[in-house]
Amino acid sequence: LARLIFLFFDPRLEHGWDEAEEEEEDISEVGNPERLQQMLSLFFPAFCLQATFTSDAFAGSVSTLLSLCAKKDKQKRKRGTKVVPVARILEYVIAIASTAEDERKNIAAKDKATEN
Repeated sequence: LARLIFLFFDPRLEHGWDEAEEEEEDISEVGNPERLQQMLSLFFPAFCLQATFTSDAFAGSVSTLLSLCAKKDKQKRKRGTKVVPVARILEYVIAIASTAEDERKNIAAKDKATEN
């Protein structure tokens, strides 16, 4: 899960896998980085909405995610490429996990009101 979150924020995805490549790819092609990013943007909220343990797992992946970010950031600084946006990643994880928790509570309250 931490690797998927990290991949979602990989700076290479902003311009495709190969920044030097200027060809426009069809976003519907399998393996297209923009398509992957779109799919993950739908997957994470849906995953967290499934149950409390899934949003806990999502939020719990932060420690693994931070160690991954530190490792990659060290490599990127040596090469002079873009650093990992750690603050942005943490804000995203917290927002998705807390929003999912709030939404589950709202759904439970609506279900309870409907039953009565």
